[in-house]
Amino acid sequence: MALQPTSWVSPEPDAPSLAEYASLYALLLAVAVAQLVLTSVSRTIANIVPVVLSARLFGTAAATLLAMAGLGVAYAALTRVSDVGLDWFELARIGLSLTGLLLVAFYYLHSTVSLPVSEWLAPAIATAVMGLLAGAYARASGFDLRLSLPSRNAAPVVAGAVLGPVLVVAAAVGVAAVVPTESMRWLRGTFLSAQLISTAGFLQDTVVPVLVGAVGTGLVFFGAVQESLRQNAPSGEVVAVVTVLVGTYRLAVTGTLGFVTDILSFVPVAVGIGLVLLVAALVGSLWTALDPSLPDTAGPGVAALLGFAVVSLLAVVVQLAVSDLASLVSFAVAQTAVVGIAAVAYDRTRSVWIPVLSLAAFQLTAATVQQFQLVSTIVQ
Repeated sequence: MALQPTSWVSPEPDAPSLAEYASLYALLLAVAVAQLVLTSVSRTIANIVPVVLSARLFGTAAATLLAMAGLGVAYAALTRVSDVGLDWFELARIGLSLTGLLLVAFYYLHSTVSLPVSEWLAPAIATAVMGLLAGAYARASGFDLRLSLPSRNAAPVVAGAVLGPVLVVAAAVGVAAVVPTESMRWLRGTFLSAQLISTAGFLQDTVVPVLVGAVGTGLVFFGAVQESLRQNAPSGEVVAVVTVLVGTYRLAVTGTLGFVTDILSFVPVAVGIGLVLLVAALVGSLWTALDPSLPDTAGPGVAALLGFAVVSLLAVVVQLAVSDLASLVSFAVAQTAVVGIAAVAYDRTRSVWIPVLSLAAFQLTAATVQQFQLVSTIVQ
């Protein structure tokens, strides 16, 4: 009797293990340390080096370094989506030629345009390290960061990923009209630049740092964290976990990094990261328990709403406990809504660049609202 081929059925993914959450803890702890240390180091370099060199030479070198890093990322992304590729000799020759051209261009440009290199240097270095951490974590976990662009069929998802954050800011503006203005200070510049600037200044001081920061956040939280969890859990559970994780990270970690002055004062940050992962894991378990009783149409979108509801509830508790954090809390809630949109978009497209667009659209829209508010204040 001939043997019949065995019919294999893909099993449902298991819940993320304790070891995986431990590895995520290590990643987020490293990211927090990088944010803290590298921001300080880059600012120190920006202040010290121009004393040794000249501001023009330092600005030229730093701007060229940032430009070459951006071109390197673009080339890496291009090689992922096409067969285009260069050997090491061609790559070195083109790289040296571009470096020389950029050095000359930025040297002469620096004499006519004031480039905010110091403002670009901190987020650029932090983003580079976050990208390296995300890549190392992905390699150690056995998967690749999804740097390819989405297919054309994903155009509606991409449009929603960009339009959704804009609507979140619009909703926040509406809420600011009926609630105490103290809780909505972030729309007037608590976390983003609140100075009235020209179009060129807006591009230099806001657009570039926001885009660079969004890339780092997208690589870590979506390219590494969400993709890692997706290997071992259903997409709905993963979206709920990531939505809560990033939202509570804003509440528990980002808000406390500014108070770190030594190793001992870093302990609350380390504890906060542990609590962030604990809450996220509990929400993931809650989604798993609710999933069988939900309609078949319920998916990542409903999971994102669950995550948003949990973070909003925690935010209310934090605001009641510490009223001085009202603006930070309202910003975290708005950002959590955007993170939910970004997590669903990543789940649908599996491209890290779509969450990057969502995060950037949110902050750039908020910065634009600030500019309009400042203009209206001056006119009045």
